[in-house]
Order: sequence, then structure tokens, then C-alpha cells
Amino acid sequence: SAIASGVRRIEATTGRHAVSVIQNERGALRELSGLLCVPKDKVVERVETLTEELKAARKEIAQLRGQLTAQEAGALLEQAQEVNGIKIVLHQFPDLEAGQLREVFDELKSRRPRGLVAVLASTANGRVTLIGGATADVVERGFSASDVIRDAAKHVGGSGGGKKEMAQAGGKKVEGVADALAAARKAICDILKA
Repeated sequence: SAIASGVRRIEATTGRHAVSVIQNERGALRELSGLLCVPKDKVVERVETLTEELKAARKEIAQLRGQLTAQEAGALLEQAQEVNGIKIVLHQFPDLEAGQLREVFDELKSRRPRGLVAVLASTANGRVTLIGGATADVVERGFSASDVIRDAAKHVGGSGGGKKEMAQAGGKKVEGVADALAAARKAICDILKA
């Protein structure tokens, strides 16, 4: 093993300990062979095949998730409330990660580049994630996603922040998501009606 640049350490095991190490490695190989249902000499080949299959499956999942995100964004825009020409999208997802919520928001913005405010929530893994954002024209009217998200985060026992165009928060009180979205709706409507 390398200790430092240009310095190598050679380690060896001898005697009974060496026999024990070899037996443990053989046992691990035998166990892997059984789990993979292949002979011992084919274990590496099978692991390589499974790794490639896993990469392909992950790529397909990402593509399908993107298609689903696009469909969800379209449906959310159709159902959105409109105030003074601004579409307001408020929605809770049961199992999206923060990055996926941002993807949904980005898709909403690509479908409606002007006149959009959105606050999206998720309760994945027993935690709450809130994402809020708006198009540039709404920000020019005085909207701040950071203020809205910071206020909504109080209802889920969390905190957050960001920029006027997009902000994020996290919290632990899953039961407070409905109140957080209601608070966000009120804050958004107050800003847009002013």
C-alpha cells in the first residue's frame, strides 16, 4: 500500500492467520457464487454484467422520471388557480427528493415562462422538502420566493431560504405540510393582489 509519494509498504500474513484469511476469502467467493447462481470462476463476469444492467436500468428510470415530471407539470398548470394573470401552483408530492422537486419546477417554468408562482412540497423519507419559485416577471412585481418559503417552513418545523426567484426549505413535521401550503397560498395572494 502507498504511505506517501514514492514510499510503499508491503504487508504479509503468515502462519495460521494466513490460512484463516484464505479460508475467509474462499468462503466469501463461495457465498457470492451461490447468490449469483454462477460457478466461482464466473463471479467477476456476472458482477460486471449486473453492473451494466443496473446502469441501463438507472438511465431508463431517469428518462421515465423525466417523462412523468413533464406530464405532472402539465396537469398542475391546468389545475392551477390564477390571480391577476399569474398561475399559482401549490402541490404536495408523497415521495420526491429535492432535486426532483426542482425538476418539476423547471418543467413548469419551461411550459409557462411568464406569470408563474409555484410552491411544491414533498414528504419523502419522513422529512418535508419545500421548493418555491417564480418567473422573472412575477419577481419584478415584488414577489420573493425566499420570504414565502421561510414563512411556510415554520409550519413544518424547519427553516430555509434562497433567492427571490427560487428558494428551498426542509423540516421534520410532515403533518404541517397542508398548513405550510395554505400559508404559502395566503402570502402569494397577498403579494399579487397588492
